[in-house]
Amino acid sequence: MNGFSKLAAAILSTCVVSTGAYADENRIFILQDNGLSGTLGNSLFVDQSQANGSLVSGELGASTPATQIGNGNSANVSVKNGNGRVALNQTNTGSGATGNTANIDLSGLLATGILTQTGLGNEGTLSVSANNSMAKLLQIGDNNIGSVSVTGNDSVGELIQKGNNNQTGLTVTGANANVSVTQIGNGFVAAPTVITNGGTVSITQMSASGAFATTTN
Repeated sequence: MNGFSKLAAAILSTCVVSTGAYADENRIFILQDNGLSGTLGNSLFVDQSQANGSLVSGELGASTPATQIGNGNSANVSVKNGNGRVALNQTNTGSGATGNTANIDLSGLLATGILTQTGLGNEGTLSVSANNSMAKLLQIGDNNIGSVSVTGNDSVGELIQKGNNNQTGLTVTGANANVSVTQIGNGFVAAPTVITNGGTVSITQMSASGAFATTTN
């Protein structure tokens, strides 16, 4: 895509950044490109007004831009504390208006959110209210609904959805926890809540073989 096409795509999209009197040294890097599928555009709202030293980009801790590729993607990002980090990438692989939707809310100190969506009609939500903790969500496919909430300090929660029409909400409670849920296939419905202090939990679901495995360390 040439420079003119990228500029036109940006004009057809919406990016709103909110900064307040107390915000300091916050940064955002964003690329909106709907050249893949028409002229409907994408929308992004970022609120860093209660944050300081926060960064919204496409690669964690880097100046690589967050991306919204294709039509109809939307994202709402809120960072409310010090040194929050967001990595956001959305790609609508179709030609229609049904893009992907993301909501990211970081209120903990040194909180991190990583959200990647590739497909159609995916909905993703990340919430980190604890300090020095991370929520990660990867959605590859169509019409997946996923959420990750981390409420324990120094913890990581990760949800991977590869398939279609999966609905899963992961909640991680407890300090120093490392929890991952991987779904490969279609039509999973789950809402695991993992409470652990210093534990590692890995859950894998595969619809093709009907396999279900849980590993705890």
